[in-house]
Amino acid sequence: MERISVFTILAQAEAPPSPADQLGAFVQGGGVFMLFILLCSLVATGLIIHRFLSLRWHNAIPNVMDVLINQAKEGKPEAVKSLEKEAEKQRSPLARTVSVAFGLRDQNSDSIRSGVEAAAREEIVKLQNGLPAMEVIITIAPLLGLLGTVSGLISVFGVFGGSQALEDPDPALIAAGIAEALYTTIGGLAVAVPVVIAHSYFNKKIERMAVRMEVLLGAVINGLARSKGKPGPLTDVPIPSPLIPPPKLGSHAKPPSGKK
Repeated sequence: MERISVFTILAQAEAPPSPADQLGAFVQGGGVFMLFILLCSLVATGLIIHRFLSLRWHNAIPNVMDVLINQAKEGKPEAVKSLEKEAEKQRSPLARTVSVAFGLRDQNSDSIRSGVEAAAREEIVKLQNGLPAMEVIITIAPLLGLLGTVSGLISVFGVFGGSQALEDPDPALIAAGIAEALYTTIGGLAVAVPVVIAHSYFNKKIERMAVRMEVLLGAVINGLARSKGKPGPLTDVPIPSPLIPPPKLGSHAKPPSGKK
């Protein structure tokens, strides 16, 4: 008898499928709808990476700008001038908005506030680039999975449509239809869930950036007013955040009483 070594047995044994093969079988089993879900996954991955790199805190609100604004809020000419020079060099959303404030410093207080508020709103909209596309992916990925599910179920029930299929149904075709239904459902949800998490994270981060920009821009306007010798009207007037609506006066607000 021939002696069969352990290495021969291991060589003849069937190797388990690799993760790449399993993924390929998963995509192939989902049918044409799985290709669209895979495309959504690739687009979502690119958007998440791009937003993660773009929405780093120091890109939107550099630390040097934060320090210079805190120094210039007292209205000292040297600090105000240093802030203006740094704002011209920087390309961050905060720096561009501060440059708008310096461009309007010869205007009255209402014009400065309106101009800075409009510039801040525009910068926040730029920070939100890519989030609407993520919302679309969150919506259509599960819908594509649902379409694949319906398509797979139609294939399954179509097998039983003829009398011949009732007598001798094809198990392979039935299994393929059920697999397509389940694969696309799993694929659509697997794409949508991480995108929902990333979308919520980026939204909250932009909201925190907007609140911080509100505080810093209010300090810039106060510093400009004090540098002109007008500290009064702007001292307690913050810039409304583009993401947080300003408070409304309720019915409990009383008008100023007249003289008796």
